[in-house]
Amino acid sequence: PAATTICNCTGVTRGRLGAAIDAGCPDAEALAQATGASTICGSCRPLLAELCRNRRREPKTGWRMPGGRPGVAALLILVLALVTLLWTLKQAPGAGPTAETRNTRALAHHP
Repeated sequence: PAATTICNCTGVTRGRLGAAIDAGCPDAEALAQATGASTICGSCRPLLAELCRNRRREPKTGWRMPGGRPGVAALLILVLALVTLLWTLKQAPGAGPTAETRNTRALAHHP
């Protein structure tokens, strides 16, 4: 979790380290300079290195819905496309009253 303290000496959290990695810190040394983590006793330096390695291995994915569920995004797009298709078919010529029927109704309401 982002709130987990990684460096007890400086109080740097996993979230702050992750943000620094995302901002371009490539290794433990750069993380230490950017965040102050591991600059006092150094016992968390291996954790910083591990975080950097793990972040580089995480696959970069495409667009995601909030909450990180790409399947939900695909389902919502599919439902929207289906609703649009059904609405378009309903509006197709011949599906509703003809122009002649509309004119007859309009004349019936106006003497």
